[in-house]
Amino acid sequence: MASAANAASTRIGVALNDAGRWLSGRVSQNDRDTRALLILGLACTTPDDEETLDRLTQMITPDDAVASALVLRAAARKLSPSRRARARLNSVLGAAAPPPPLTWLPALDDDTLPYVAPPDLVRQIATSIALVTDFGTLRRTWPPSLVDTLTFWVFCSMRDDDLDLVCPLVRALSFLDCPDIDEFRDAIAFILRHQREDGRFSAQELSLLQCSRKNAEFDLLRDAYLPMTVASVWTLTEAHD
Repeated sequence: MASAANAASTRIGVALNDAGRWLSGRVSQNDRDTRALLILGLACTTPDDEETLDRLTQMITPDDAVASALVLRAAARKLSPSRRARARLNSVLGAAAPPPPLTWLPALDDDTLPYVAPPDLVRQIATSIALVTDFGTLRRTWPPSLVDTLTFWVFCSMRDDDLDLVCPLVRALSFLDCPDIDEFRDAIAFILRHQREDGRFSAQELSLLQCSRKNAEFDLLRDAYLPMTVASVWTLTEAHD
């Protein structure tokens, strides 16, 4: 069991290194739409690259902090307290807003919820868990059915090859301190299988290519490869930590 865990940890470390190289290659192309994601991605993969992180965080404005608060707070958490980039992010972010009310909790009493919940609600629940637990640093009591519901959604998302939804669900399980369940380990392996040779992460590439050809406003890097890569490395670091 220990050897399997060590092998998984090694695979994650290699994947993060490869993704870090790909993300570093995108820094010169950063713009307002991608900057926060790059900061989080680099904080997860190359947190010691202080020069690059300093340069990117110096570009963050109060408007960026509002629009990308979740991403930037996650990035600050991944950086050492001694890093200037972390101090700069915390300064521009200010005090964290109270987490949104958990209006979805009563719905867990409905046995049909796992089967009928739309993706937006699934994502909302995963995000709520991240905020309420302060990315896993705070503990609270949750209904026993919550973990079962999350693991069912993880299974369905893997079946649908939906990397974009697998990642926040796996992070939610990590923030609930549930790394020892089979679905969690299966999902980590699923994420690792979606890394490409150049280091980025992606899924359903044929559909993405078709979308980019039909929609001139859809940018493969900005709208697909970068978000999925950052989501993947963030998730892997939560599992790795």
